[in-house]
Amino acid sequence: MPNLTDNPPANVALELTHLKAAVDLAIPIKKVSKNLLIATWNLRAFSSLTRKWTATSTDSPKRDLRGLRAICEIISRFDVSHTSTRLLGQG
Repeated sequence: MPNLTDNPPANVALELTHLKAAVDLAIPIKKVSKNLLIATWNLRAFSSLTRKWTATSTDSPKRDLRGLRAICEIISRFDVSHTSTRLLGQG
């Protein structure tokens, strides 16, 4: 069973490389004493994961290691991250 820290397959590695390039263009670089980058996430059922690099149409949940690595890449660009799991209309 693959782990999040394993080297991803070539196609996933290429996707992550493209994501890093896009994130470089969209999110400012962290600069100590110059900026504070804050992210907020609204996630539901985040703890569920299919332990494959790419989930198939029959897998449940659909979140896979590829998606989790992408989320990690984005979150790593911020100084502070807050996650809300509340659904709209509740609480």
